[in-house]
Amino acid sequence: FAAAESAAFICDDLRTVIEIGLSYIPVDCGMAAVICCAVECHDAGLGWREARDEILSRHRGATLFGIPERTSEEDREKGFDKGILGYDAPSNVALTVLALLVGGDDFAKVVCTAVNCGEDTDCTGATAGALFGIMHGFDAIPEEWIKPIGHRIKTISLNLGELYGKQVPSTVDDLTDRTEKVAMQVLAHDHRGRVT
Repeated sequence: FAAAESAAFICDDLRTVIEIGLSYIPVDCGMAAVICCAVECHDAGLGWREARDEILSRHRGATLFGIPERTSEEDREKGFDKGILGYDAPSNVALTVLALLVGGDDFAKVVCTAVNCGEDTDCTGATAGALFGIMHGFDAIPEEWIKPIGHRIKTISLNLGELYGKQVPSTVDDLTDRTEKVAMQVLAHDHRGRVT
């Protein structure tokens, strides 16, 4: 996702962004296989539910703490309560990619598909929404999604910077301004650290 999101700042073609992301991981690793599975399911015309089930049947992590009740009864019947312990990230990445493919230019459809696929929904929904936002811009996100949250940054993470002054940006706009300033500083230096 780091490579894909970086590419999305200059490329708004999702297929190209996916290919760029894939180019930064080994072609024969599990992560590449599950991302390709998501793309293949979408290209084969499977609906998101069928594609989700195919992804989870082929690339499944174990149920949280091995507790079967952490998986819905419907998914337990499909065998989705069993899988490889600690192997949850690949299926979640694939569900995020699937949501982006299914949703296309519709922010609500992207985020809702990611969340409706289940699994690690706070991450899949947020990552799909972030990648959509990078590719399509702020104005492509409907106001009804922005209004309840606004521009403030709220976190439960411990950040010692808050204890020592305003080191943590309070809004997305502040964070964006800081990020742009750092980008300009990086661009002003060549690869040996000299100002150009």
